[in-house]
Amino acid sequence: MRRNGFFIIFFLWVFILLSIFCFGLGFRTYLEVKKTKLLLNRSRAYFLASSGVRLASVILDKDDTDIDALFDNWAGLVEKKVIFMHPKNEGKILLRIEDESARVNINKMDSTIIGKLFKYLEINDWEVKANCVLDYIDSNNQADQLNSFDSDKDVKNSSISVPEELMMVKNFSSEDYKKIKDYITVFTPDNKININTAKKEVLEVLLDSDKKEDVFGVRFNENSQKKFYTGDMILPDSQMFKVSSNVFRVTIDAEVDEIKKKVTCIIKRDSNEILYWNEE
Repeated sequence: MRRNGFFIIFFLWVFILLSIFCFGLGFRTYLEVKKTKLLLNRSRAYFLASSGVRLASVILDKDDTDIDALFDNWAGLVEKKVIFMHPKNEGKILLRIEDESARVNINKMDSTIIGKLFKYLEINDWEVKANCVLDYIDSNNQADQLNSFDSDKDVKNSSISVPEELMMVKNFSSEDYKKIKDYITVFTPDNKININTAKKEVLEVLLDSDKKEDVFGVRFNENSQKKFYTGDMILPDSQMFKVSSNVFRVTIDAEVDEIKKKVTCIIKRDSNEILYWNEE
């Protein structure tokens, strides 16, 4: 009896240990499969987002380049769904194209415009911060000294490379950047704004008071028959405004099985050159 009891206990322990081993092995296999699927979906989301850039280029290539306005095909939100076969699941992308020339180029505008923009967007101590930005960009070291800058640390003395660089400017905070990030750029080749795509806030800053009524009557009046300027119409300032663009901001949100990937890039329409790329 004792011997039989010993064997029963022995086999029970063997069974328990084997069960624990098999459970651990199965759970580890489950984690590996899940990890592999996660990596696969991340890769799919990335390549799906990257393909959105090519789609944006195709949309822009098909568009008329003489006039760019918010009625163009590129200006709408594009949604595409993709079915993956192995393993079978569904992905989707949301594509948004925006005219970069609708924004104020912080490297090209004069001190008056930058100051007016900061004031309009309610940047605290806007005048001081506008001067800090100008001194950060300006190669004039005398201006840096007047503002008590450490020339090796607080100034660049050349153009800002990416908009986020503004947060490196003395006295300029991340909260200030959040207020202005949707209205500024550094990627357009000149200081001209597309009058057909610029936001009302930008036009408020750039236009003289005697010209606002005419421009707003075309752009924002619901009863206006034509909500855009053509090449043969007289612009309020030909040195400040234009009606066509070549640089565009492309934002792609991709999702595969709840794995999300966001890509923001700046592209030139005529050459498909990518000027900026950011992944989230």
